[in-house]
Amino acid sequence: LTAAKLADPAASLAAVRALDAFCLTAADAIDANDAASRADRDAIDESSEALDRFVAHVERACEPRGAGDLASKAAAATLLGRCARDCAPRRFVTSLARWGERLQGLVKPDKSSDATVAAVAAARAMCEILRRAGAMMDVPGVRKEAATVVQRALPSILAWLDDEESGPAAASASLDFIKAALVGHPAALRPRADALERSLVRAVYSRDADAAVRDAAHSCVAMFPRIGSAPA
Repeated sequence: LTAAKLADPAASLAAVRALDAFCLTAADAIDANDAASRADRDAIDESSEALDRFVAHVERACEPRGAGDLASKAAAATLLGRCARDCAPRRFVTSLARWGERLQGLVKPDKSSDATVAAVAAARAMCEILRRAGAMMDVPGVRKEAATVVQRALPSILAWLDDEESGPAAASASLDFIKAALVGHPAALRPRADALERSLVRAVYSRDADAAVRDAAHSCVAMFPRIGSAPA
C-alpha cells in the first residue's frame, strides 16, 4: 500500500475489506503452539510476520509529517482503526499508546477539506481504540494509556466541535469520540470537564447544527454525569 494506493478509494477499501475478513488478523490471534503440524506453525508465523509488516507500514502512513497526502493518511487512519478493533489482545496492548500518538497528529484542526477528511478518519479510529480499551481495563497499563489518548486528543476534538464551519462530518466524529470517552474512560475527561460542557451545550443550542449532530450532543450531555460533574 503506497501513498498513492492509500489515496485511491478502491485500493484502500480493498485493504479494509481484507482486514474485516480476518485475512491476517485471524492468524495473529492463534498460538503457534496450538498448530497441528510444523507446516501449520510455519504458516501461522509467516502470517503473523506479514501482519507485523502491514501494521508498521500503516503506522508510517499515518505520520502527520510523513510521505503522502492527507487523503492517503485518512485511509491509513481508517486501516489503523480496523487493526485496533480486530487485532489480538497482546498486539493491541503493546500498540495502544503508539497508535494513539500517530492519530493525534492527524486530528489537529486545519481549514482545508483534505485535513477535515483526515481528522474525521483519525477521530473515528481513536473511537475504535477507546472502545477496545474500555473492554480491557483490567489489563495492566491499558487504563493509563487510554486516558492519555483521551486527554491529548480532546483539545483538538473540541476545536472541531466548536468550529461551525467544519461541517457535520467533523462534528459527528468529534461527538463519537466524546461518547466513546464518556462510556469507557470518563475520569480522563475530568480535567477538561468545563470546556467539554461548554462545547456540548453550544452544539445542542446551535441554530445551524445538523439534526443528527444535535441528537448526538444531547446523548453526550445525558452521559456527562459519568465524569463526576453534571452541566447546569
